[in-house]
Parts: sequence; C-alpha cells; structure tokens
Amino acid sequence: MNRRLWMLLVVLSGCSLRPVPRLPMKVAPEEYEVYSAWLRHHFKQQPSGTLYLANLTVPANESHCSGKELRKAGGDEELLRQLDDLGDAQFPLNLPNSLMHAAWDYKITYGLSSHRDAKYEEVVFSRVAFNARHTEALFAVSVVCGGLCGNGGLLLGRRENGTWVFRDSGCVWIF
Repeated sequence: MNRRLWMLLVVLSGCSLRPVPRLPMKVAPEEYEVYSAWLRHHFKQQPSGTLYLANLTVPANESHCSGKELRKAGGDEELLRQLDDLGDAQFPLNLPNSLMHAAWDYKITYGLSSHRDAKYEEVVFSRVAFNARHTEALFAVSVVCGGLCGNGGLLLGRRENGTWVFRDSGCVWIF
C-alpha cells in the first residue's frame, strides 16, 4: 500500500497516531497514592466524628463537568475522556490495605450513609485518570458529613517535587 493511501485511510477513519491512555479495569496502586495524598491534604486535623471511606468508586460523570470548564481551570480534557469512558461502572476499593494511607483511623462503608453515627464524614472517590507522564491526575471526590452537609466535585492533582498538590477543577458542588 502506498504512503498516500495509508495516510488517507488514517484520516478518514478518524484514528489518531497518538495512543489514547485507558484506565485499567482494576484500581491501580498509583490511584491509592492519589487518594491517600488527598486524604492527608483534606483532613489536616482529625475529623470531628467518625471517618468513613466508601468501598466502591463512583462514576466521575456524576460531576457534570464539561471540557470547557475543565480547560478554563487548566485541566486536560483527555483526562476527562478517560473517566467518561468508564461510564457508570463502579470499582471495588481494596480497603483496608497497605496502599491506602489515611492520616486518621477510618471505617469502611458499604453504601452511602449506611452508618448511624451522630457525627461523621464519609468520603467517596471516583477512579483517577492520569496524563501520559503520570504527573497530572483528575478524579472526583464527595464528602458527606451527616444531615444536609456535603461537598465534592472534580479535582485536579499535579505531582510537584514528588508530592501531589490539589486544586478545584471549577466543577464543584456544595449542600
């Protein structure tokens, strides 16, 4: 096949010569690293009640973030595509395990607000999408704190000098 025909086929098929990263069908060790770093970042002080971590990820597409909003916040739309490709799939988190390092003791919850403590904070994560160099990450997190209290959204992470630093993507919710 001559070169022109090959190039025409590539263009017509809509294929890209750049490989598109895909998330594995299992939560990877590096995702636990991001979750752990975010927990240490968010809970600088011990939570006022029991800290719960959900044993399943949630779909990131529940954040209803557009590529335009993400670009405005300095995020990479490719990361959002990786999360969108998972659809509504939920993935089990292997909790407790040696990969999850929270600064405080936590309990595992097997469904949103299945506990009855008067004071609690429950954290639910989505999967984590990474850029090709694994220096940038995008994931959703929700924190429910009993009653009508909670917040969450998509977060951008950037590895700086070996440490994950987080910022809002512009796609957040509060109640």
